[in-house]
Amino acid sequence: MARNGGFEGLSTALQTAFGDLYHNPELVDKLCADPHRIADFVDDPLRLESPFPTLVWHTTAATTVAGVLIPAG
Repeated sequence: MARNGGFEGLSTALQTAFGDLYHNPELVDKLCADPHRIADFVDDPLRLESPFPTLVWHTTAATTVAGVLIPAG
């Protein structure tokens, strides 16, 4: 059976998102308190757990995460 990349990506994103909400009830409270953050939350599952593991993310600008400098590119 052939895989449908669109369906696989969507189902993985939904599984990750609902899992995050289930395991982190405080996240639900944060999203309810500030609905503008929902758009960012919807994008996060694809960044955190990509259904396409060969997809590579690159920074567009130098940034610091948890005290570690990540250069652009």
